[in-house]
Parts: sequence; structure tokens; C-alpha cells
Amino acid sequence: MALLLADEWDDHLPGYSLLVFRDGTGERLAPPPGLVPAEEGVEVPGVDLVGGLVSTGLGWMFGNLRWSDREPRVRFEVWDDAPDLDLDSGRWEDVVETPYWSASGTVILDELVHTGGLRTIRLGSPGAYRMRASYREGFMSDLGAPVDEAQPRETADGVVEEWRVQTWPDRTAADGGPEPPRWRARRRTAAAHRRTSGWSSTYLGHVGMDLLDAVQALGRPVTAAEITAWYAERGGDADADALAAPLWPSPSPPHPTGHPDQDAELARRHAERIAEGEAGRARLAGFAAELGVPVPGTRGELLDFLVAAGQLTATDSPAGEADQGPPGGPGAADAVRVRTYQAHPDPPTVAETVTIPAAEAANLDRHNATRTQGELAADVLAVVTWSPDRRYPTTTAALADRLLISTERAREVLRHLVDVEVLTVEGDPAHEEAGIVLRWRAHTTEPPVVTGVDEQAAGEAGGSGRDAFEALLGELAERYPSPSAVVPPPDATGRSAWFTGYFALPGPAPRAEAPAAGAPPRHGIVTSDGAVVVWRCGNPVTLARLPGSPSRAVATPFGVVVATGDGLFAVRPDGQVDRLADDVHRRFFVTRSGRFAAVVEAEWPTVRMRDVVDRLTWISVVDGSRRVAPLDPDNDVRVVGVHGETAFVEVNYGGSAHGRRGGYLGWTPDDAPQWLERGMGQVDPLSGAQLGYRDGAPLVTWLDGSRFGVPIDPTPRLAPGGRRVYTLRHDRPAMTFFDVTDPSEPAVTWLPTAVRPDDGAWEDERNLLLLPEGWLDGGWVALRCDTHTGRLTRVPLPGEGPPPILVRALS
Repeated sequence: MALLLADEWDDHLPGYSLLVFRDGTGERLAPPPGLVPAEEGVEVPGVDLVGGLVSTGLGWMFGNLRWSDREPRVRFEVWDDAPDLDLDSGRWEDVVETPYWSASGTVILDELVHTGGLRTIRLGSPGAYRMRASYREGFMSDLGAPVDEAQPRETADGVVEEWRVQTWPDRTAADGGPEPPRWRARRRTAAAHRRTSGWSSTYLGHVGMDLLDAVQALGRPVTAAEITAWYAERGGDADADALAAPLWPSPSPPHPTGHPDQDAELARRHAERIAEGEAGRARLAGFAAELGVPVPGTRGELLDFLVAAGQLTATDSPAGEADQGPPGGPGAADAVRVRTYQAHPDPPTVAETVTIPAAEAANLDRHNATRTQGELAADVLAVVTWSPDRRYPTTTAALADRLLISTERAREVLRHLVDVEVLTVEGDPAHEEAGIVLRWRAHTTEPPVVTGVDEQAAGEAGGSGRDAFEALLGELAERYPSPSAVVPPPDATGRSAWFTGYFALPGPAPRAEAPAAGAPPRHGIVTSDGAVVVWRCGNPVTLARLPGSPSRAVATPFGVVVATGDGLFAVRPDGQVDRLADDVHRRFFVTRSGRFAAVVEAEWPTVRMRDVVDRLTWISVVDGSRRVAPLDPDNDVRVVGVHGETAFVEVNYGGSAHGRRGGYLGWTPDDAPQWLERGMGQVDPLSGAQLGYRDGAPLVTWLDGSRFGVPIDPTPRLAPGGRRVYTLRHDRPAMTFFDVTDPSEPAVTWLPTAVRPDDGAWEDERNLLLLPEGWLDGGWVALRCDTHTGRLTRVPLPGEGPPPILVRALS
């Protein structure tokens, strides 16, 4: 035997916690008759996608990663024959050998969803191979040493997964088929996953479920005061008692949208949420009666309910002597006692504790069966599918030996596979040495079949509803006139002359006529393959082609600033390309003068994604010089906007991260960063107006301190100048503008097609370019909207493939 090839890497973070290898391209060799390896991605009820370590099939191998935020160390070896099995060293915790069918003789390291291949490895000739996957967890400092079991792996810095995949030609496969998978060592993957209790927001409400998650996350006995402090540290109001929050809070009434039909829909949903809250409170009251405890109404009152339900344990202990008074003195007999709570290590399920509908109890049982048996079921299924004709004769003892599990576990998983109708078992698995035969039942899930709809019959049945909706649309057009709004006649189909899809709501829809052709984009575009295109004398000119996928582009007097997956670039008017930064977040903002860009530079580690270092930086677009904000490098930072030479950023967005303060900062390079009293979602670079929220409603704050509540739905965007906000409607495409000083008279512009809400680009204070969701007229076409008059023009764009990036003048 000889090692033919070895490849190693530790810079690949797989998605979905799966290490993915797929067959390469080229000639395709089919497996021999009788051998039916599993197809990739076939969903089998009650069975996980991947077994305890790996699963393989027809040109694919998936590895089951234990960490989702750490890059594993992987070594792939190609041998001419089976290498020695080095189990005596104790280096590897789990080792499994499995067949693999390579139709091309090559294998590529890949991603589960975003395929394309990250590297290609040559195995040899197409055909049958044997793969041996070995796994361990170790510390980065010394991967050769055993894992320190005294240090919790979940919290240990530097703990990383190490994989070794060895492959060689399987010369025995021609004689009766390949040997099914066999485990050589099994340690951490041998234990079944713990079942879930089934308590969810359906029974406790989102507020109550959040409390249960919080106590479980704390992982130690905690008092009510410590739970309150935990909430405050993670972005809650430090002055508010988190435990006083109601379990089923009354939803806030919806705000107007500027569209009567949407207002009616929001009112209906609001009524539904109120009814859901009432039903939730009634359900919880019934549970409390069964458990013999008071009905909880707040998060704090739920603590003792969860103790009675077996989800938490409670311990009462005396408070400090200072709280008890002198021995024998007043109050000694009634000493204050402190109650601590901790998550139960093995809680009962909700169905074992209280009465729930039979269907919900059955669903929970099925879920827990898959949770506790699904991984091992995938290992058993792999043995069967790699056997000739998917028929595997064995004994319970032999199967347990092949998988390195107990015979009791083998019987449990066989019962599960029979219950979910995946396998049939001939014989009695209860007798360890008695012969049994496992057969595949070819039971896979198929997408539901949707039958056709008789549109004529549906129209006749819903005539009264159609009439009512037409009347509503007529009222809408009369109340909110727009230069581009056209209501089709009553017998119209509701299908736009320029829009190829049907609208989501029934009945005819307001539509815009196909706009006339207009001038090309004022500041250009960046195509999906990185070409920076501007128009000169009416003709497109490619200034440069940038590496990486583009995400944002801003025009300045000094060139176009573009962020791609490969860095931040300035493309000068003469086509010269200057790299401004190597790795930046997608959201960057340029000052109105165009001289500076506020960016967040990222420094990526190789072990933990959450240890990414964010650096808030001012970069000169003119010469590339930079100023870095004096912030804690452990902070998560996101730029919200700029005004003048002040950058506004959200720090540890979503609240305090990892115990660090969350909030908003303003930073001017010559001054220290300043914490701000209120948050914001957008900053207007022209006026300095800020769009934030107060009591759940949008709030616009001008630079002079004037504040304007704009109670509208959905979430609006701030228009240049800070005097207007606007929303984009998708189901019946429209853009609606509101004056922040008087939002009662919205201006509606109907659009001929739905647009991509995050890809619009302001060319100036008045004109907004919008990018439709798909091709129109055989290619990409932008819509230019004069937001003062509502006039639309059509702007054809060059390029094919994914949508281009519109270059904006105002960031």
C-alpha cells in the first residue's frame, strides 16, 4: 500500500454543519446491477440526513460536524490500498468505513447549497471505493494530545474538530457487492440525543418560552433577580422588571398604510392575534388547574408553574444572616428565604404532564423518536442501502457489533425504522443470535400534489367578493390619485400588460402602463460579474472589472466606490482601480462630499466566527488614508449612516452581545465616539434627519431637534431631505410617500411590476431608480421614478445573469 495524494485545509467553514464531498465532473459510470446507493438529498421519514459521523451514496459523502461556528481541520488521503487501521494510538474518537461510488473518479469539496466546488481531488478510475472517516476534537495548541475532558468543549476556546478521510479502490465490490459500512471506533456519537419536552410558544407564549430558554442558557441555579439582570445585560431596559412582562401581551393596533385594502388586512390580522392571546391564556389556565398552581400571567409568575410542570427545579435556601436578624429575635422564625431555579436535566414532556390534543401528542412522539433515533437510524439505513438489492441478512448481535452499539440500542432503532415504515424486519430482533433480514421499503417523502383550479368556476363562485373588491379599488384610485395609476375596466383579468405574473389578492388590480424609455442610469451600474459600467455620450463604457461579487456602489467626484466580496475599491473616471480595503461589511456609507467612506473592516479568525474583529474606519476615497475608531475590538459594529463627517453606528446590534453594552454611537474622527440617547435605522446624508422608532411607530428627528411621529405600516424608508418617508408594496406593486409633518395625505405611484426593495438607488434628491424582481422585455430593466410627480420611465440595462448593482449618488 502507498499514499498517492494528501490534501489538508483548515480555512473552510461549511454551511449547515455539514462537510460535503461530491462527485466531480466528467464521464459517468453507473453502478453494477443490484447495487442501489442512496441518492443525495432524499428525505426519509424518521431518519436524519447524516448518520453519527458520515453518510455516503451515489457520488456524495456528508460529514456530520458538531460545531456550526468553527472551521474544521480536514485531511483527505488517497491510497492505492487499505491503509493500516491506527486505533491503538487512541488519537481518533470515531472511525467508520463505508463504501463510496465515484462515477467520475474525482471528488470535490463542496457546499450543501451553493455548489460549484472549492477544490478537486483525483481518486483514480471511476468505480467503487472505500472511505474511512476518522474524527476527533482537540485543542488548536496541540492537536496531537488527547482532549482535556475536564474543560467543557462547549465553552473551551481553541477546541476544533479534526477530520481525516482516507479512500482507496474497493476491489472486493465486484464479488457480491461492497461490504456495508462498519464502525471501527465509536465514542461521542454512541449516545442518543435527549428528547425535547415539547413546551413551546404555543403553550407558553413567546414571552414564556423565552424565559425557559433563558434559565436553560444560564446553566446554573439562579434567583429571580439574577434572571432579571440577565435580561437587562442582553439589551433589555435596565429600569424595567423583565419578569413583570405579560405572557400574552396585547398587540398594538396596526398603523395605516395608505391603502384601504391593506388596512383591512392588517385589522383582520390584529383581531387574529387578539384571539390567539385569549386562547393562549385560556389554555394556560387549564394547564395550571391540572397542575394545581395559580394561573401565571407574567414571566415571573411562570417560574413556579414551570417547576410544577417538571421543566425547572427549585431550591429554597436561607438568605444571609443580615436579612434574618439576631438569633431568637423578631423575624428569626420567619427568616427570608431565597428561591433558586435551574433547568431540569431530564424533564418530562408536555404530554406526560398535562392534557394536550391527541394529534399534538402524536406529533411530539414522532419528533422525539426522530430526535433520539434519527442519527443511528441513518447508520442502519446505510448498511441496508449498500447491500445487494437493499436486503441485509444479519442478527441483532451482528448488527450491534457492526455499528458498535449495544444490542438494546439496536433493537430500539429497528423498532423505530419499522414504526416509520422505512424498513421491514423478517425474524425476531429480540433474540440476539437469531437470523433477521432487513429490507428497504423505498418509502420517501414526495411533495404534495396541487390540483388545478377551475378559474371560471372560481370566478362565478366569488362574484360578490370580486364586485366588492372592485369597489374598494375604485375608492382607492379616487382617494389616492397618481399620474401613473390606471384602474382597468371591470372585465379586465387583473393581469398587467407589462407584468407576467398574477397578483396575490383576488380581483383586478391597479396597474401602471408600460413606461416610456428614459435616459440611461446617471451614475452607472456594476454587473454581477464585477464590470463597472458608466454611460458617456449615451453609450455604455466599461471602466474596469472588479474581483468578487459586488454588493453596493456609490458615485463620488473621485470615482465609483464599490464593495465586493473581495474588498472595497475606488474605480477612477479614467478606469484606474485603487483598493481601499481588503474585507469590509456590505453596508458602507460615503459622505456627501464624496471624500470619505465610513466602513466596518472585518478580520476573520480561523476557529470561531463570533470572534470576528470589527473595526469602524473612515477611509479617504481620495488617497486611501484611514482613521480607526477607538472601540473595543470585541464589539459587533454596523454603520447606519453618515452626515457631514460623523458616522452613526449601531454597536452590538440586537442588544448587548456577550455581556457588552449595546446601543448607538456617533463618531467624528477628531473626537471620541459618543453614546447616543436614541436609536436609529437610517440617517439622511443631506439633512441629517434620523429615522427611528418610538412606541413601535416610526419617528423622524430633524437636526434641530424637531420630532415627527409617522404612525404608518409597513416599515418606511427615509427619502433624501428628511421631509418624506416612503414604503414599497409588493402584492400590488406601488410606492407610497408620506410627508412626515402631515402623513394623512399619502401620494401613491402604482408600479408596473414588483421591485427589489433593497436594491434601489437615489440618483439625486428627486429621482429614484428601482430594480424589478426579474427580467422585463428580455433583460434587466430599471424603473426611474420622479418622486415629486410620480412619472415613471424605463431604463434598459446591459448584462445577463444575476441582477446588476445600481450605482447611487446618495448613500
